[in-house]
Amino acid sequence: MRQTNNSNVINSITGSWKTKHGELSTISEKEDLNPLPSFDIPLKAAAVKCGLGYQGKSTLLVTPHHGPRVGLISVLTTAELDIDEPYKEDFYGNCEKCILACPTKALEPYGLKMNRCMTYSAESPNSSDVVEDVRELERKLVAKPTQNSYIECTTCIDVCPIGKPSFRDDEMMEKVK
Repeated sequence: MRQTNNSNVINSITGSWKTKHGELSTISEKEDLNPLPSFDIPLKAAAVKCGLGYQGKSTLLVTPHHGPRVGLISVLTTAELDIDEPYKEDFYGNCEKCILACPTKALEPYGLKMNRCMTYSAESPNSSDVVEDVRELERKLVAKPTQNSYIECTTCIDVCPIGKPSFRDDEMMEKVK
């Protein structure tokens, strides 16, 4: 389980990052490109459409280099950016490690049964749609430091081979270059 502090604030929207092809991209306030953070864009769907990765069987965004171990934020800008094509290949094949490892069996290939999700249960203590066995598992497995702590289950991320060093060294990475 991973604990996240939601009090982090975006101090600056200037920065640099690597594109899926490894080039360094930057946006700077000095370039007069009017960068603004956006919190209303469905980030996973946008990232898939923009070619940053694809939706995995765990329903998470998966990139070939980092697997599901990525965080997203959107920045709206007037900058002209190169367009990447969405991934056409499914790098998972027959792998179902995330589905098999899910402690509450909330995952099914490319889908999530929300009422069985431990994170949803932890975030929605008063929701009546969470089944009791999931609430019981949450109580046993999730130790919240405070009542208002945000907890997310990372089991599917932990077991995913995509993006781990052994995967990155594999010939599979040759396919995505």
